[in-house]
Amino acid sequence: MIGAILTRDDDLAKQMPADLALFFRAMYQANRQRVRDALVQLAEIGAALSAAAIPAVVLKGGSDILSPIHVDPAMRYVGDLDVLVPANRAQDAAAALCALGAAPAAPPAYHGSSFDWRGQRLSKHHLPRLVRPDWTFPVEIHVQAGPGAVAAVLDPDKVFGGCVPSRIQGLSVASHEDRACHLLTHTTRHNGAVGLRAWIDWSTLRRQCDQNVVASRLHHAGFDQTFESCGLMADLLEAEDVSLICAGKAAVSSASLTTFGASGDRSLAALPPFIFRRLRALIFSQLYRDHIGARLAQGEFLHEVLAKIRAHVFCPTVAKKMRRRPK
Repeated sequence: MIGAILTRDDDLAKQMPADLALFFRAMYQANRQRVRDALVQLAEIGAALSAAAIPAVVLKGGSDILSPIHVDPAMRYVGDLDVLVPANRAQDAAAALCALGAAPAAPPAYHGSSFDWRGQRLSKHHLPRLVRPDWTFPVEIHVQAGPGAVAAVLDPDKVFGGCVPSRIQGLSVASHEDRACHLLTHTTRHNGAVGLRAWIDWSTLRRQCDQNVVASRLHHAGFDQTFESCGLMADLLEAEDVSLICAGKAAVSSASLTTFGASGDRSLAALPPFIFRRLRALIFSQLYRDHIGARLAQGEFLHEVLAKIRAHVFCPTVAKKMRRRPK
């Protein structure tokens, strides 16, 4: 996003250190190549699913590549490709991609286990991630748009009912209203903080969708505050004079900015839940026990564990020095 602006505006780029401007521009050029790679990969996926007569809707970042909300699709960084298919065809879709040479990115969970090799609960809204050596992006076959509240707002049948064919055969994209609901319900899922990219995406997408429909759907799911906060932050981003924003809007904006970039709870209070999750995984997941057993045989494992505990709970400065210690 920053690289795209600096590439077009040399005067702005001169206002920052040259090496930093070079970094952002290089990242932008690399992301332009990633967009081209994504289109090639999506074409291959679309052909395979079309041949198997499996309806497919590309979600999130992949949809922004197929049907960009921004003038320049390379402004948005995409980490993986999420493809929604009917639940009763999900295994068929995975098999179609495996026939192309794709394979699960991680060891399969043991039969009957609810945990993966990392000790985390298996996702119910998508199948295990698929990768291929020459693919730039991992692929997730979804049976729901997302977990929990996301699924409550985006019913798969309705997503399929409102989707629009994309420029790639065999793949569709969700309606702008569904994409807006997905953006706003998914953006705070990881740590409760709204990222800058979500604000910028919403400032653009809100002009392309029926905001009344989006507001109504989010209201029924209890996302009124998220809708209001993102709207106010979009107003702030676009304001020519932020001093003209009313006190009420400023208060909401201030609260949002306070959590911008937050990385989760790093206090001592976060330690007991972390230990509980790890112990639960050790008790219930044979795959996780195997993983930990293999790691214990590696000399650096305990050092890495201590460094992470220090980084997240006790002393980030000491942890940083520990990570730099020569092996």
